[in-house]
Amino acid sequence: MNCQNCHEPLEPGAAFCGNCGNPVQSPLTSSGLPSMTASPLNQVVPMGPNGIIPAYALTKPYQHAGETTAAVAIILGTLGIVGSVFLIPIAGLVFGIAGLCLSTISRRKARRRLALIGLAVASLAITSGLAALVWNMNHDKTVARDAQTGQTDSASQVLSFLKTPCYSFNLVDTYNVSNQKGSCTTTMYNNQTFATSTDVYKIVATDVGTINPDTFTALAKQAINTDVQTNLPDFTITNQGPSSFAGSLAYSVYADNKAQNTAVVETGVLHQTPNGENAFDILHAVNGPSTNLEDLEVDWQWK
Repeated sequence: MNCQNCHEPLEPGAAFCGNCGNPVQSPLTSSGLPSMTASPLNQVVPMGPNGIIPAYALTKPYQHAGETTAAVAIILGTLGIVGSVFLIPIAGLVFGIAGLCLSTISRRKARRRLALIGLAVASLAITSGLAALVWNMNHDKTVARDAQTGQTDSASQVLSFLKTPCYSFNLVDTYNVSNQKGSCTTTMYNNQTFATSTDVYKIVATDVGTINPDTFTALAKQAINTDVQTNLPDFTITNQGPSSFAGSLAYSVYADNKAQNTAVVETGVLHQTPNGENAFDILHAVNGPSTNLEDLEVDWQWK
């Protein structure tokens, strides 16, 4: 016996066609009821009123195809979320949008619950992709800003310029510059390390709690002399006294070590900045008979 819809051979006693799913019309007896031999084991195939199979028992066309579409949408959405976690926004956006489209299509063909899951996952992938995109854009801006100012979270950069919240400067030569982002304290040296360098700068920013010039001069003189005697015991102070740096009040101390052919100048500067710090200890040391702060001062700008 063949199917009346697709004309493929039917299994004996089958209620539906194995090829197209069309219900099989059972042979009728002379009384108009289903034949007892139409079912396996002589059992009557359950039928609805008037011998019609209920609609809920019929195979729905494209049901499996719709479920597959929804499953693919869930997979794509998941891939988009994973891509976004690794800060690949294009993955979240592309897979998320593709999953959203497939989920929308599958709602007409598949179980509603599976389609809704696909929609939720795809939407989350798109949201994650957008979040990753925003993070990347902000990160790029931060990197660009750090490249322009010289400030960074890394140990040092080879620079000839620097911008901090308190000051900026531009030197002729390049140095290894160590300056944490947001800080006004800086170390610069011309070799691989500070200790092995022959030309070094060190700028330390603090808040001394006073803006009185006389009080500051006394504090600076005492602090710098103590620093030289404690940390540079083999150095001899050759000159010291009130001075100025970049238009601000300062006190400078010059010292040298003739045996090592090394010279140092340390200057305390009073200048109130928007960052809250108002005292700056600036040191410049070189291998040579003398040193000064002229190269640093010539393009120094206070904030």
